[in-house]
Amino acid sequence: MKKRKLLQLVAIATAFAIAIIMIWQPKYALSTETCPDGNGLFVLYYGYINTPASQDPTLQTIMSKQPDFVIFGNGLQNRPDIPEYVNQNNGNAIQYIPLNYGNAASNDVDAKITTAMEAGYDGVFFDETDVTKASWNAARAQKVRQFGATNLAIFNPGIASPPASVFNYADIVSVENQYNQTLPSYPGIKSSRWLAVQGDPANQAASSAQDAFNRRTIFQQNGGFWYYSSAQQATGATHINLPPWYEQFADLVNNQPSPNCN
Repeated sequence: MKKRKLLQLVAIATAFAIAIIMIWQPKYALSTETCPDGNGLFVLYYGYINTPASQDPTLQTIMSKQPDFVIFGNGLQNRPDIPEYVNQNNGNAIQYIPLNYGNAASNDVDAKITTAMEAGYDGVFFDETDVTKASWNAARAQKVRQFGATNLAIFNPGIASPPASVFNYADIVSVENQYNQTLPSYPGIKSSRWLAVQGDPANQAASSAQDAFNRRTIFQQNGGFWYYSSAQQATGATHINLPPWYEQFADLVNNQPSPNCN
């Protein structure tokens, strides 16, 4: 009797695990079902957004080029007008939440996730990630997906060779400034699950649209896909202003052939 009950419990646990895997699939795996729109244009912007967001001139400029997703700065979690406007313009709104390298209080992080998801955001960009705290990170990703299985969970450990286990819970992994490093070739991990973003520190930012586009090309040759850079600020501040060459950079990206999703 005990053996039969144990086998039943094992069968239930196995079925539950399979169900979880079937529910969550990485959104940008470059499969025929999840091919990214366009050619990998995204924006990271930590500047303030006027209310309503639809009247903010910077956000209007950003969305005029149809980026696939836009990452917004911390503190804008309770702004449903932001994801509403971004969604209306065929984009995804992602909320920035720092993890303090796994030392942030779980309750505080989860509260920010809940606020952002209930406001209509399409995912979270988790900055300051410690990839050695896999179960803790996975719990944060699970919290995001409780509000929708297709919500994006992006993690930024800022290193070029994170362990393959990070992809067990992350849709996209950011290597931050390491755009010129060869990325690990993990089985089944497509280029669309790698991201690089520059501008912090400011002296590592791209200097022009062509410079940013050239770095994007290098990153894709190294196995990545998503690349963006804000402009260097004389004050040292990062990501709070849209580069004056954003539209030119966006055109260079959007004029590239569509990704091969087969």
